[in-house]
Amino acid sequence: GGWVSFWNSPSGGGLTSSWELKSEHESVWIPPLVADPDPSKNRVYMAGGNANGGAGSFILELEEVGGQITSKNLPFDFRAFSGGEVSALAFSPTDPQRMYAATTNGYFFTSSDKGLTWNTSVTAVPGGQYLYGAAIEPSRLYPDRVFFAGSGYSNPPVFISNDGGQTFASYNDGLPPTLVLDLALNAEETMLFAGTESGPYVCILSEGKWYPMLGSSAPVQRYWSVEYLPLQNRVRFGTYGRGIWDFAIEEEIASTTGPEDISQTVIKVWPNPTSQGTVQLSIMPEQISPGELKVYDGRGKLVYRRNILSRDEVELPGHLTNGIYLFQVDFKGSTTSTKVLLAR
Repeated sequence: GGWVSFWNSPSGGGLTSSWELKSEHESVWIPPLVADPDPSKNRVYMAGGNANGGAGSFILELEEVGGQITSKNLPFDFRAFSGGEVSALAFSPTDPQRMYAATTNGYFFTSSDKGLTWNTSVTAVPGGQYLYGAAIEPSRLYPDRVFFAGSGYSNPPVFISNDGGQTFASYNDGLPPTLVLDLALNAEETMLFAGTESGPYVCILSEGKWYPMLGSSAPVQRYWSVEYLPLQNRVRFGTYGRGIWDFAIEEEIASTTGPEDISQTVIKVWPNPTSQGTVQLSIMPEQISPGELKVYDGRGKLVYRRNILSRDEVELPGHLTNGIYLFQVDFKGSTTSTKVLLAR
């Protein structure tokens, strides 16, 4: 069983209406639930089961109208096609018609018409947790980028797609074999956070590498959920039995390397990752005389160089292919560098 409750005026209290799911083939214990992209609609989409009772695993469209919740199945039966039930569901933030779904047995689906028809990925994805399913995190900045996470004990727990879910590649450098329960991106999409059975983790997307976030005070515990709070620039994790923990992002500083004294020199490049033809550079502290920028590809080959100022705009050469590049800046013998991900 599973149910949905609706409050027309949450701050004033008083339940307006509710609806209960009763069918043969239901989804995970707490079925995934997402809001309609149209904020004017009191409408949600619930994963799994059959709104009419009986067999099948459909996506259910629920809408509150006049104090009642109406329900209907979207046409596609995921169980008849794949043999599994829907365990994850998401809308693309860049396209209200695009939906993503995954099943308990590793199928990933994409719809371009708001759930009427579906295409499957050529790549299998991990199964989800039997209580809460899997995690889908679409990008807000790159329309065809989507992250997926689930069980990672016999395969990588996190995958990335840059073609709208047609294919996926593993994205687990630095992660232990674990179960990933939830994902969240920060506003600039420079960091991807994960709540896992092994604790909280963050991936620095310019490096493609994961790092643990336990520190000295966070509990060693299962982390069920994670969300990014843009106004506070905080990451909020929910744990199993140890409460809610916030991680405050006070400042992001690029890593610096070089043979000379660079302790006071920092380079910032944005947007990063970038899909644009130009990027902005900022060197702190500001330098009076011009410096030199050198850009190296992943094999260490110099692919671009030019003189720059402390605050400058750099037009990237059109021949550069997608990948990670090292931006190195020299000012009077002081050298600093940072990595930039190009994802056109």
